[in-house]
Amino acid sequence: MTTNSKAVCPVFERACFEIADKLNPRGYRAHGEGAQSLAELRVLTYEAHDAVTVSELHSDHTIFSRPEGNYAFRAWHEQRHLSENAEFDDAGERRVHAAMARDLAEWLAGQKPDFINQMRACILLECENIGQLGYWRAYGSPPDDQRTFALGYLAARGLL
Repeated sequence: MTTNSKAVCPVFERACFEIADKLNPRGYRAHGEGAQSLAELRVLTYEAHDAVTVSELHSDHTIFSRPEGNYAFRAWHEQRHLSENAEFDDAGERRVHAAMARDLAEWLAGQKPDFINQMRACILLECENIGQLGYWRAYGSPPDDQRTFALGYLAARGLL
């Protein structure tokens, strides 16, 4: 597995770790493919004694400095599927994104990073959730190189 040497946005990476830890007090684990549905996520979480299980696949070429950053993002994301009772469909993913955007706004308010890093963090959250959802719908799979996809997403918004 390739690890990235530098996070695209260290503020967003730190947010992912801290929010994931806050929302998953029993921890989370990266294992196999992860859940393919809300029902499967519930079963995996129950079997892991309330620790959310996330996919360990495709964690190279991401926006994070190391695979664990991607796992933290996924743990945050999956926990919001559970808390929002959101299916793994377009409507459910958008509900999860809205909950995550609220989490991130609350976290950023407590951290007070500069404006550009706040914007990067918000746009990266949108990219990881909504941008990749659109890509998946158009091409039938997530982007192979999530890092390049995210850099393009930021560049299109003048945030590189």
